[in-house]
Amino acid sequence: MNIETTRMIIRDFTPEDAADLHEIFGDDETMENCEPAYNFEKTKEFLTSFCIGRKGAVASVHKESNKVIGYILFNEADEGVYEMGWIYNRSFWRQGYAYESCKAVIDYAFGELKAHKVFAEAIDTVIGYSAFNILENGHEIGYCFHSAYHGKGYAKESHLALIDYMRQL
Repeated sequence: MNIETTRMIIRDFTPEDAADLHEIFGDDETMENCEPAYNFEKTKEFLTSFCIGRKGAVASVHKESNKVIGYILFNEADEGVYEMGWIYNRSFWRQGYAYESCKAVIDYAFGELKAHKVFAEAIDTVIGYSAFNILENGHEIGYCFHSAYHGKGYAKESHLALIDYMRQL
């Protein structure tokens, strides 16, 4: 994948991305609602085996600095159905980079890959300028948001069903 937006480049990960990815996955606050922060070796192993080996995620690169500031999970869960998720470097939060990048990946999924559904999950305790902003503002970019709460306690999940807007045009 190679997508360019105004401020970002979304591309496949390379081994050289380990240090930038570790700034994301090694940060306790960033990883607070995911899993414990990774040490550098675990980050390198994840990068090699999953991001590169399985092509399970793409890098979100800040054009101005050429730094990987985001990890975007993106893979085909079923025929024409893609799973998406994202984690961004805390230094770049609340500046619209995740929204810009994820919108570009969603557009690519529907336009180039002819996806009929893209879904994402977000923990509902992470509200504010979080994943929920991207999910709930999907209508602004031509998609529909559907919530499905399940489970007990704080770890409820919301699902985003991104309906193929191409059919609506």
